[in-house]
Amino acid sequence: DPLRGAAVKPFKDKVDFVEAGFVWYRKGDLVKGYPAPVADDMIWAESHLRCVSAGVAVASVMEGAKGRTMVPEADITLSEALRRGSFPEVEVSLEDALRFLRKDPLAFPSAPKGYLLLTYKGVPLGFVKNIGNRTNNLWPQGWRIRNV
Repeated sequence: DPLRGAAVKPFKDKVDFVEAGFVWYRKGDLVKGYPAPVADDMIWAESHLRCVSAGVAVASVMEGAKGRTMVPEADITLSEALRRGSFPEVEVSLEDALRFLRKDPLAFPSAPKGYLLLTYKGVPLGFVKNIGNRTNNLWPQGWRIRNV
């Protein structure tokens, strides 16, 4: 668990792509959201118990020469907390959905550059960063489909 062992700090930056009613905390580079009514209890539990998963991973914060960038995490696409319409969405075919889930190369040259939310039949799958002639797939390596 990337939150284990690091100090939990409230995260004050605005997180536009998540529905209201969440409290944000940063631990290392990871920003996690907890439903406001149970946030204090969740933070206590994570700091005192061995939790497999708690809250929803929202973004990784990258500090660089160009400033602070928030890279959306795969967890948020699988959560009802995702605010639809916050990112450009690309509806993909079954073939492209499976390519994405296998982390095979994809390209969306006509889509806007930046983070895209891929959907299949209207259901969010995950994010890619569109560079134009190719994409960087943000699906976690350990979650990829290996044999389809």
